[in-house]
Amino acid sequence: GNFAPDQRLDFQINEFKSLDLSAEFLKLMTHNIEQSIRQNNPYLCERTVDILMESRRKLIVGVQGGKGCAIQFARLLGFLLDRVELLSTGESDELAMLRGLGKGDAVVAISYARYYKTDAYLANLVHKTGASIIVLADSTKSPWSQVADVLFLVETKHLGSFNSTLGTSALLEYLVTLLCWKYPSECRER
Repeated sequence: GNFAPDQRLDFQINEFKSLDLSAEFLKLMTHNIEQSIRQNNPYLCERTVDILMESRRKLIVGVQGGKGCAIQFARLLGFLLDRVELLSTGESDELAMLRGLGKGDAVVAISYARYYKTDAYLANLVHKTGASIIVLADSTKSPWSQVADVLFLVETKHLGSFNSTLGTSALLEYLVTLLCWKYPSECRER
């Protein structure tokens, strides 16, 4: 839910205190990875790598909890494709990256609850550009989900007070792998 981190931690400790923490942790992280891959239509993965391959600019957006995954995905994608950019703070200097963004460009956004005003603001700004929007979110309630052309739902359950990013990382790594397999000559050249 949309609880503060300290409330989430108290809830998790009370819920799971009688269990073997390491076994439960492993089970939950495995679940997050499997669900994040399995619950999304393989066609959407194919469509996403086609969009990324065909787009001029690729803007990867991840602020707050999505920042780490966004940084890693932008890094890996940058090895394979030209014009990969990262927006990870949402500050005004980075917002300048949205200038010139439009049809023929792609935005990959990572979004988890708790959603902030920044999420809705960025989602609306990007939506107005006409760029293709690919979203990895923990819920259809994410402001980014409302503007997505392609929506992937990812599992973020955790025994602690924060969102797990393993499911998201696994799905993003799968997309990078699929890109290499689907476009081997272009990727090999890079």
